[in-house]
Amino acid sequence: MKIKTILASGAAASTLIASSAFAGGMDRATFSPSILFEQGNYAEAALAVTLPSVTPAGLPHSFNVAESFTTLKFGYKHQFNDKLAVAFVYNNQPLGVDINYASLGSPLRGSVSSTSATLLAKYSFTDRFSAFAGIKHQIAKGSADLTAIPALGLTEAHSFSSDSDTGYIAGVAYEIPDIALRVSLSYESKLDFELDSIGATSGGNYGKTLAGSPEAYTLEFQSGIAADTLLFGSVRRANWSDANVVFAGLAPLSNFEDTTAYSLGIGRKISDEFSMSLTLSYEDKGAEPVSSLAPTNGLFGVALGGAYTGANGVKTSMGISYSPRGDAMTDAGTQFGDNEVITFGMKVSKSF
Repeated sequence: MKIKTILASGAAASTLIASSAFAGGMDRATFSPSILFEQGNYAEAALAVTLPSVTPAGLPHSFNVAESFTTLKFGYKHQFNDKLAVAFVYNNQPLGVDINYASLGSPLRGSVSSTSATLLAKYSFTDRFSAFAGIKHQIAKGSADLTAIPALGLTEAHSFSSDSDTGYIAGVAYEIPDIALRVSLSYESKLDFELDSIGATSGGNYGKTLAGSPEAYTLEFQSGIAADTLLFGSVRRANWSDANVVFAGLAPLSNFEDTTAYSLGIGRKISDEFSMSLTLSYEDKGAEPVSSLAPTNGLFGVALGGAYTGANGVKTSMGISYSPRGDAMTDAGTQFGDNEVITFGMKVSKSF
């Protein structure tokens, strides 16, 4: 059982930062049911800081158009008995965009922020088979200056009033505790937002801007493969083509495609207190041109994590991720290249 409690926490550091950097669509922090499988009652707090560098091809990084951001996560799980567990998870940036073309002399900019609260319950039919389900409530808002897009004919920047939607999550899991094997499959329903588009100068309402959080399927797995060694990974399919951003019914601001993201990692227990992990992540390139508000295409990343468990049972996990992003041609005809994202993550957790 040690392999499960020690190595799973070490793997958490690298998976935390692997999922805390912008990827397909507007993803910044993706769903995982892993909190439901922690031992006993459990609490966690996680922080990740992401530093992207996205520049037109041939220009120095000082012409970066992507702004840094911070993701926060808080979670608590209560184990009522051998069969039933309930968890609550809060994320401050499950979706987001922070793009600003000021360094290129353009007023074009866009910002999307969000929060989500998820309530989950897991029922274990046996020590191997379980099912879980829950609800997710998400709030989104934003602002933008789109006056640089001639087709819109706008003369002022805009803010977007907040809107919210509630969806559901469902999944199943299979475990073999003696070898720390667990395979889970999760489904997330689509969420839709209708944001009033308000002129920053005139205060006029231009209509509803549509956005969304996509329907998604996530397969996660882990297994002990040798003494003190854990293999883990995930596959996430998100239907972003059904969650594009459309400004006030006038024009699409994104051309997101469905994305499939992969991760594969290995964790190793160094001592009873310390473990380390290495995670690789990959997302294939999609069609071009891409939106000027998301000017990269595809990714390959590597994350290194470590976890230390103190005498009081508090686990501190830390990690760093480096992720080159694919070159992309935007809908405005600008070629972006030599893009990269660095993320630093930290997580503090305790079972009690």
